[in-house]
Amino acid sequence: MTNEQYLITSYFIVAGGSVVAGAVTALILRGPLRKAVAWIAAPVGRFLGRGFVAWILLAAMLGFLSVSYSDCSHGTYQSIVQDPEHMVKVTHSQVSAIFQYLLIALMAYSLGLAVMLALPWTKRTDKT
Repeated sequence: MTNEQYLITSYFIVAGGSVVAGAVTALILRGPLRKAVAWIAAPVGRFLGRGFVAWILLAAMLGFLSVSYSDCSHGTYQSIVQDPEHMVKVTHSQVSAIFQYLLIALMAYSLGLAVMLALPWTKRTDKT
């Protein structure tokens, strides 16, 4: 495999992995989230419940896109392709950034959910 093929392959594998990581996170937390949102008023609860998957997927993709291949010594595509150690380092940085952004998104979402649960709501009667 040439350096250019590695760059392209690793880029799309990590991009797909970020979507999968976000989807798995949303799938695992969907059940507990549904129970917590049931205690919040209908409009806010629907917004929090439906927006969760988009919030998590967006966070994973933002983490992936937050890492750049170019730096002070790698300003052109050719200089990036010619340095395999740099490509591996950036790929590892992308994976790390994906999980950092997922963690931050989950913490922010949990904080918002905790605030909503602390407010005096009456339990919703409709099943969503």
